[in-house]
Amino acid sequence: MNKSHWYDGWFYDRWIAPNQDELFRRIGDLMRPRSTVVDVGCGTGRLPFLLSRFSSEVVGIDLSLKNIRRAQQNLSRRPHPGVSFEHKTVRDLLADRESRFNYAVLTYVLHEVTESERVSLLHDVARLAEEVIVGDFAVPGAPGWRSLLDEAVEFAAGREHYMNYRSFVAGGGIQGLVARTSLNVVEEIRDATRTSHLVILRQTEARR
Repeated sequence: MNKSHWYDGWFYDRWIAPNQDELFRRIGDLMRPRSTVVDVGCGTGRLPFLLSRFSSEVVGIDLSLKNIRRAQQNLSRRPHPGVSFEHKTVRDLLADRESRFNYAVLTYVLHEVTESERVSLLHDVARLAEEVIVGDFAVPGAPGWRSLLDEAVEFAAGREHYMNYRSFVAGGGIQGLVARTSLNVVEEIRDATRTSHLVILRQTEARR
């Protein structure tokens, strides 16, 4: 499966990914040293490269072949021990992986997919790791130009993308989504970067 957007690859790497650095640093601060991590929807690899400084293994997966190829090019130019990138779905990785990761991370992924996909994706990701760290838009967003800019960027991403973003907002964002799952909130940081929302989730024992 190849899910490609017009902005994937070099454009994402140069103009979009750097804007997420503050959120990525906050995510790194939440993790235990020497952890194993899977970054679901890793884009061009910016978060895995950051986490490689203190993690023992970081696997990045993405449905966009353009993003994965760009991430692999970045890795070949600047090797990071323990980092790898694969063009796989979560279920592909579940079938291949024998042991669970310490953490699974999804940043700005859930608002991109359809409403019907979000709950099943979260449950699948929770099977991959002991804890799931989700970062996405804060709902409701803080008033001001930053929230207006976020919406403008989502609109520019394309009609399907924007409609998924609007349904994510209408559904209450991360908080509304988690309420529809069997996951428990371990920790929560609102407005981690003024317009973002971070949560750490753990699957209930009965559903593992």
